[in-house]
Amino acid sequence: MTNSLIARLEQFVRLSEVEKESVTTKFRHRRNTPAGRDIIHELDHADGVVVIIDGFAAQFKVKDDGKRQIVGYFHPGDLLHFGALAADEAVFGVTAFAQTTTSAIEADSFLALTSSSQSLSRAFWHLAIEQLSIAREWIVELGLGSAAQRLAHLFCEQHYRLEEVGRVNDGAFNFPLSQRDLGDTIGMTHVHVNRTLQELRGDGLIAFDGVKLQILDLARLRRLAKFDPQYLQWRKAGREA
Repeated sequence: MTNSLIARLEQFVRLSEVEKESVTTKFRHRRNTPAGRDIIHELDHADGVVVIIDGFAAQFKVKDDGKRQIVGYFHPGDLLHFGALAADEAVFGVTAFAQTTTSAIEADSFLALTSSSQSLSRAFWHLAIEQLSIAREWIVELGLGSAAQRLAHLFCEQHYRLEEVGRVNDGAFNFPLSQRDLGDTIGMTHVHVNRTLQELRGDGLIAFDGVKLQILDLARLRRLAKFDPQYLQWRKAGREA
């Protein structure tokens, strides 16, 4: 089923039944990747545009000294590799944080799909713009936020994104990340991450066991993070256009 992708696209633009069927037909092949394994390897040949059907993944880059920087999180309905439209090699790797199901189509097939419908073209490009907007926000947070602000902002963003697709229950959602994963995301050592998590727990803001994250006081967490979800609201603008 490609319901997750169609649901994401319809957050931007309403699709006809014919357009939904076109998406379902193109993204029909499935690949399952267990947690801890790479979905896309750095510098591998790009298989095409990849969508997450179910699961949780992260995009990353490993430097020559072995240090890893995570540059994006991906949830059901997100596209992993727009770069396939312009390059034969994957510049970034993508790893599965949980068992993840994906589907991929070649770049030419993707371009044919988006060329077949103005609504589909708008929806996919809104999705691409939203991902670019998230990447820019991460850069700002890495450069300007304190340790507590960076972690709080990350948690607020994930809560917002997952709540939009119905994957938050009583403030809690699946978030199977180690302290090393969090450190590689927000530019801190795992020791510093541990201290910052303890601070957020001690302030009654979150509960986190490495598998599930629960936001206990969303309003206070957002104030700490200075979280403004405007950069995540492309979908509303698209549907109103």
